[in-house]
Amino acid sequence: MSETPDLRRYVLARQAVTDLVRSAVALARDPDAPLAAECRHLLERLAESRFNLAVVGQFKRGKSTLLNAIVGREVLPAGVIPLTSAITSLTYGPRDRVLLRWRGRMLQQEVPLRQLADFVTERGNPGNERHLEEAIVEVPSPALRRGVWFIDTPGVGSSDESNSQTTLRYLPEASAVIFVTSADAPLGEVEERFLRAVRAHVRKLLVVVNKVDLVGPDERDELLAFVRSRLALLLGDGEVPVHALSASQALAARMGGDTGVLNVSGLPEFEITLTRFLAEEQGPTFLGGILDRLLEALDRADGGAGARVERDAAWSAVHTRVVAARDELAGSRRLVATPWVSIAPTARLSAPLPDASRRPRRGRAGPSAGLACAVCAAQAEALFGFLARWQYELSADPAARAAFVAAGGLCPAHTWQFQQVASPLTLALAYAPLVERIAAALAEQASARGSAAPTDEASDPDTHRTRAKHSACAACRVLRASAVGRARDLANDWAAPEKQGDLRAGQGLCLPHLELVLRHVPEAARVPLLEHELGRLEELSEDLHAYALKREAVRRGLINEREESAPRRALAMVVGERIASAPGVAVQDEL
Repeated sequence: MSETPDLRRYVLARQAVTDLVRSAVALARDPDAPLAAECRHLLERLAESRFNLAVVGQFKRGKSTLLNAIVGREVLPAGVIPLTSAITSLTYGPRDRVLLRWRGRMLQQEVPLRQLADFVTERGNPGNERHLEEAIVEVPSPALRRGVWFIDTPGVGSSDESNSQTTLRYLPEASAVIFVTSADAPLGEVEERFLRAVRAHVRKLLVVVNKVDLVGPDERDELLAFVRSRLALLLGDGEVPVHALSASQALAARMGGDTGVLNVSGLPEFEITLTRFLAEEQGPTFLGGILDRLLEALDRADGGAGARVERDAAWSAVHTRVVAARDELAGSRRLVATPWVSIAPTARLSAPLPDASRRPRRGRAGPSAGLACAVCAAQAEALFGFLARWQYELSADPAARAAFVAAGGLCPAHTWQFQQVASPLTLALAYAPLVERIAAALAEQASARGSAAPTDEASDPDTHRTRAKHSACAACRVLRASAVGRARDLANDWAAPEKQGDLRAGQGLCLPHLELVLRHVPEAARVPLLEHELGRLEELSEDLHAYALKREAVRRGLINEREESAPRRALAMVVGERIASAPGVAVQDEL
């Protein structure tokens, strides 16, 4: 499924709603107060939220081929091999793998993707004799990053009645149902009977007429007119979106990089309809429900004597922001950046740093242990106390996080020292808005068509600049030379259009080395490079928010490997890896 701004806007709005829930949690003096309990429940719902898109239809209509075309790979078994009565879910993961859920078992089994057919087809698992409940297929596809789950259901109307029953049981959990029929046999008797049966269980129905490459243009118009008339007769509840496409043609085009054939296949138009539905209908409905529940919890908060929640200025500020967010979603149904979307609207950008004189908790060995110099020992203790206190402030105080962002974070050396004392949750909360600030600066540069190298203010805050000009360390000299040489190679590659496709598959450059490459890359290649980096930063920001939300909601099992590594990756993206962050390794002043 092609990436559009729609789902990105939904993700940003969901992050903003999450921050509103966090703000409400802070109002409760007692963690057992009803408001705190309700907010924890809302965080759980936000952490678990996903778009379930059930793909249904008879056997050999091309359901699996359609999903393969959306991700651009042959992931699911297709062709003449029917599926078992188990559900196959296709979702995002940082690497290819399959998780198998068995009936009556708590633990999941992980198997390689190449073994999927051994469990979900009649040839490998006849009659589902192994009692498989669900096969969860994870692939690193951008189309699935933002909470989209495609559910490949068993073929309906087959000789095995359990297949149809499995599909029917799943429909109430689906955000939308994609019904796949085919041009060579559109809406047969079995399919019409199935549509009548599921009409009451389907929230949103989209119909795909697959294999239209088998008929001519004139026949195609007649075919679609027939399908629409039959659907109107069967369902009688308004017009149902009908899309004509060729899944096999789209899959071949995606795998071969043929944009022209892909457009002819009809798949991009279907993907746009689907993402707009998720972002403009399903997404706002879900978020609006969360905000309604949050307002009810705030209004129920007791402000009387001995109250565990005070209705003071802070309560009023949170209540006002929640009302504004709910009204916007209920009115325009548009998910755009508004004041309530900001990370911490009332934060003081000039908030003071935490008191460095506060000593760390007793009972743990301090960093000065074994240091002979008393001054060094005092410095080490003071620094440790500062970092320990700062990590608490960043996790608990939005104003402290705003001050952290305004300062551009910490210097490279202290960033990694901070990483040693701070929890991953603190890093996720603190670096998410900092990463977003950098992304906004890159977006501004890209919109200006990259006419100049990044300014210090936009992409390299002064606190991140390494001022050491020279170093006698041989290792530093080697690192400097290798960094310059590799940066020039990358600049040359970005200047070659035929190589940009491979470069875009990478994970991006850290901020210091991005500046280095931009010094050498031709002007015409700066915009593609900046757009690529912006995309990686947006993905990193989403991973950070997802990690923080799932940890706060005590849904650790939902965290994938990329989200787990996001806090550390954020540090590396902002200041560079540890090996390149020593003062003597800086190369900016020598070029």
